[in-house]
Amino acid sequence: MRELLRKVHDPAELLDFTTEELAAAVLVVMKSRKKNPIAAPVNRDSPCSDLFMPGDPTLLTPVQIRDLQRKLDRSFQKALKWLESQELIESDEGYNGKNGIVTLTEQGEQCELQTDFQNIQRRSLLVPQMLHPEFHDAVYSAFHEGRFGDAVFAAFKRIEIEVHKKSKRPKEERGSDLMRAAFNPDNGPLTDMQEAKSSRAALMMLFVGAFGRFRNPESHENREFADPLEPMRELMFASRLLTIVEGRSRPPGRTGGK
Repeated sequence: MRELLRKVHDPAELLDFTTEELAAAVLVVMKSRKKNPIAAPVNRDSPCSDLFMPGDPTLLTPVQIRDLQRKLDRSFQKALKWLESQELIESDEGYNGKNGIVTLTEQGEQCELQTDFQNIQRRSLLVPQMLHPEFHDAVYSAFHEGRFGDAVFAAFKRIEIEVHKKSKRPKEERGSDLMRAAFNPDNGPLTDMQEAKSSRAALMMLFVGAFGRFRNPESHENREFADPLEPMRELMFASRLLTIVEGRSRPPGRTGGK
């Protein structure tokens, strides 16, 4: 899989690929090797054996390299299994197949799967520490796997749940209607009456606008994004909103969460 190092700067970046993205990349590598009679075949038992070669510049220790190679082998093995489930690869014939060598099927040779390396590299810019701790699990996982609509939907759903819990508003109130009631500048249960009325109104509009624009009930989790930077910014915005909501649990007269 050494050919992939022309696309990524560091083998560790390959861990950011989803199984399907890595499978597409493997398919391209196998196609290129098919045209080269002296190229090494792909072995399902050790698919990453050529990613780390003696003399390669690296800041990793031998122990770290072995640990990374084990992780990458697992990721590549999942990708190979996915390709096999799609009937794009199969075990080679005879002795080679028994020893883990895989080859392209006729369908695999004709398949045109591609990997968007720029998309993956941009997606890897978001690290959990940039998000609210409540988003470190399901929300971050969805984003990391490229399910951007799911990630944004889950983040705003979490905010909605927290607003319901703290405001004690009726359960049937949702989305922008809930935000309008919870942060009403005159009598909202999450409104800080020590703030200026203009600030109270602005905060209500911030939440109402966010839910109307980013968590629109008509779009739900099926939103599509042309660039991972868009959902990344929305998740960071959602993190700020959730922090504000959390700050609204203080007694009357509170000043936090602005």
